[in-house]
Amino acid sequence: DPDLAAAFGDVRFVVMGGSSQRMEEFARRCARTFARIAAGEDEVFEVYQISKTERFTALRVGPVMCISHGMGFGSISICLHEVAKLLTYAGVKDKVTMIRVGTCGGIGVEPGTVVVSTGAVNGMLKEVEELEVIGRKVERKVERPAVLDKELAARLAALGPHGGSFALGDSTPVPVVLGTTLGAGGFYEEQGRLDGAICEVVEEERDAWLRSLHEAGVRNIEMEACVFAAFCHATGIKGMLANTALVNRLETDQVTTPPGELHKLASNSQRLVLRFILAESLLWSPDASVPPAVSRFKRTLQL
Repeated sequence: DPDLAAAFGDVRFVVMGGSSQRMEEFARRCARTFARIAAGEDEVFEVYQISKTERFTALRVGPVMCISHGMGFGSISICLHEVAKLLTYAGVKDKVTMIRVGTCGGIGVEPGTVVVSTGAVNGMLKEVEELEVIGRKVERKVERPAVLDKELAARLAALGPHGGSFALGDSTPVPVVLGTTLGAGGFYEEQGRLDGAICEVVEEERDAWLRSLHEAGVRNIEMEACVFAAFCHATGIKGMLANTALVNRLETDQVTTPPGELHKLASNSQRLVLRFILAESLLWSPDASVPPAVSRFKRTLQL
């Protein structure tokens, strides 16, 4: 579609998260950083609303689309289909990296740590998304090279120890671990929580299950990983998951971090993903002590 190609042909990154507020925050973070890098250029980086807001919020700043997908398998599935169609019609599906950024429960991971996913499993530790389609059960494999590419995940994780200095206005390292993500079908029973309205397991069973997850290489639990990873593989879109742990489930189910500190910790995944966007666009290197040539900014991001 020529109109969509004109409007979205320079999109290179789609960043998704459950909360519309967090996606608005990330879009503003991108706008501030792009403006800092392009200082001296006649560039204005505004955050544009590009969708209705009844169900999802979609924003655009430079080469980045920021989209809220809601909570859980069903909500993110709808959002992924709509976004993939847009990218296809705009002719950029094969040029885009899609990144889900958010929060999660850590498994042997301290609060504030960003878990970069090397694979995704369901509640039975199977690397598949299970679907029922017109009366038939369909399984989509999750861990395939084109989905949660381990090399791509490693590049993202490697940026954690480095401060952003000039490019980010942020010199604080981001704690990062690589590991498998469990995509649960819900928040309470499916994640072994004991404080829901229905609970049919005892604490000893739950604790043994959590320990078995850690032994299997699972480092976090959230509610979208299997759908996201399987969808990216099925469509050929490069995809990554980066989620900040808000609690270590091996120690407690409850988030005890004060609200102000919690917001700061939750932003760690956003900071890491922004570094990745800049590094992949050749706008920032963790080893560089000076900002990149400003002239590269327009050429690389096609602004």
